[in-house]
Amino acid sequence: MERELKRRIDVGKYPSITATTTGCVASDGQRVSVTGEITFLGRASPCRGILDISTGGPDNEAHLVGQQTLDVRSWGLQPPKFLLFKVSPEVEVAVDLVGIPG
Repeated sequence: MERELKRRIDVGKYPSITATTTGCVASDGQRVSVTGEITFLGRASPCRGILDISTGGPDNEAHLVGQQTLDVRSWGLQPPKFLLFKVSPEVEVAVDLVGIPG
């Protein structure tokens, strides 16, 4: 299965996935709505999500956490079949960012 995914993704030609933020709007004191695009397999696709924000800790860091379900067909990738089973085209992506002032 892993070999088939690597072949379909062509990791030699597309070794990384890039996310670019195009906008952020605070929805309340603890959340921010983020818009942007994800580039995968050389194609950019718009995305939108919510990040939960917390601050504090010994270094007064900002912590942003969120998750989003994405459909790989948005980038032209068809999920593989395994024997009689189909792999779901939806994948769950989690973001956990920490920013330390300085």
